Amino acid sequence: IGAQGPANGGSYSTTDLHEDYQEDGIDYAMEQKVTYFESEAERARHEVFVVNGVLVDISGNRIDTLNAGEFDYVGEFKQTGKAIFVMDQNGRIFVEFKPQRGVFHHSTFLAGEEVAMAGEMQVVDGIITLVNNKSGHYVPLGSFLENMKIELSQRGVNVSGVNFIDVRR
Repeated sequence: IGAQGPANGGSYSTTDLHEDYQEDGIDYAMEQKVTYFESEAERARHEVFVVNGVLVDISGNRIDTLNAGEFDYVGEFKQTGKAIFVMDQNGRIFVEFKPQRGVFHHSTFLAGEEVAMAGEMQVVDGIITLVNNKSGHYVPLGSFLENMKIELSQRGVNVSGVNFIDVRR
């Protein structure tokens, strides 16, 4: 499929990892190190692309978050219909459908480095229906939703049908 972004030709403003998590990626609730992807090969499995206005994985399969959710600290799964994601400063988007608290967080994708957006997304058969900024590791302001909106729009997504939600309000 090939790399995408930044569609705007530059780079996006970013936000740092929240200070509570900056010391070596430790999840203090569980006192364990969160998994960090240190290589592009690890990230590549999670990168998503826009083709003909729909979100697809590296193999060209349409993304769907119907069965997405999260595992809690003891390994019990709660289906939410939303996947976590981050967007880097270059507009690359990475998604995980079943993260586990204490192990896999928003900070996993870019090894705790700055992000242009972090939150959750809901996708139905490749069509993005919801994007929010729910991330305790990055706590992005509502203004960072605009980064995602611009990138998706410039990649050909009809963002008029996407519900962008600022959970910080």
